[in-house]
Amino acid sequence: SLAYLAGIILGYWHLSKMVKAPGSPMAQRHADDLFFYCTLGVILGGSLGGSTIGVAPGARWIAAKVFDDRGMSSLSALHLGFQWLLDPDGDAGTDDAPHVVNCSWAIQGSLNKCSLEFADDLRALRAAGIAVVWAAGNNGPYSSTSYGPANSPGSFAVGSAGKTAATPTLTSSRGPSACTNGFYPSILAPG
Repeated sequence: SLAYLAGIILGYWHLSKMVKAPGSPMAQRHADDLFFYCTLGVILGGSLGGSTIGVAPGARWIAAKVFDDRGMSSLSALHLGFQWLLDPDGDAGTDDAPHVVNCSWAIQGSLNKCSLEFADDLRALRAAGIAVVWAAGNNGPYSSTSYGPANSPGSFAVGSAGKTAATPTLTSSRGPSACTNGFYPSILAPG
């Protein structure tokens, strides 16, 4: 999978340079979309010529569009997105809810503040057996740089590991959590 990712990253870099050329038939957002879907393919994987590839073969991916094309959202759109995840097709008789939800966003102005805005949503997802994983943020190397709702009680925030799995990168946000005064992030992973 690392070879696939390296190829995708190099291809993205090259494509990003090409789209900046005058008269390019595509925009940077098209290159971004292509990169996203190629990376998603490596994660979800599948079979190719009898060989299984990807880090989570057989997994399915769904998305709740809660941000507009400018990257903006509202609290109500985010709440509706969480509610939709509990039953994406609206039929309680089907098992279509995700097992894991990835959130790589934060509430604007929540740096080192405790916001319980999504506490009810997170409780409902956990009660349904859905794990919610948050990106810890990129405000390191300083302490007390946790973000809400990733720092909420019961949240699971993932920071970026440095040279060792026990050391965060310089950019990874770190605790203590503004909500619990406990460890933040919950875990470090390569990134």
